Parts: sequence; C-alpha cells; structure tokens
Amino acid sequence: MAVVPRAAEEGWPGAKSGAVTVVQRTSSDLRLNPHLHLVVLDGAWHEDGKELAWDALSHLRTSEVGAVLERVVRRMERHLRRSGLLRLDEDDDDPEGNLAA
Repeated sequence: MAVVPRAAEEGWPGAKSGAVTVVQRTSSDLRLNPHLHLVVLDGAWHEDGKELAWDALSHLRTSEVGAVLERVVRRMERHLRRSGLLRLDEDDDDPEGNLAA
C-alpha cells in the first residue's frame, strides 16, 4: 500500500495503515455484477513514545493511485487463478469472459 512508504518518507518509520474490502456479487436488481467496495485509511498509525499517534497524509499522487491499482489487479488475478476461478484464454481479449460464474 502506498500509505506506509509515504509515512516513512514523512518521518514515521514502522507506521501501519489499513483497509477493509467487501465483495458485492450482485447489483441492486440482483443481476450478477461482482465488484469490490473499499474503505482505505488516509493516514497511518505510529508509535509516539508509548502512545499510538494518528497522522493524516496528503492525497495520493496520481502515480501512486495507479501503482496501488496495478498491485491490487495483480494480486486479485493471482488469487482467482489459484482458486480456479479465472481461466486465461490467450485468444480472448475480454478479461471478464474468462471469469468462471
């Protein structure tokens, strides 16, 4: 996650951040529409003496958002492949068509 390296850059080495992801399988009309909802902390917790301190970080740069997205896509593809839920057909240009229902 881009937040932890940014926290280290701003002087908080060892800082921790977090996120919660919920998988939603259908749209409001109950059609299959798998997608994710994420809540991501926009800062980091770090130790300040014996206390925990919260420090908000500035907005992610566009390049950092892209890096996070690429990492998430790679990890999701790897997980789906290992679970047998993603079939990769090299002739198929439609990645959604490769998902097992």
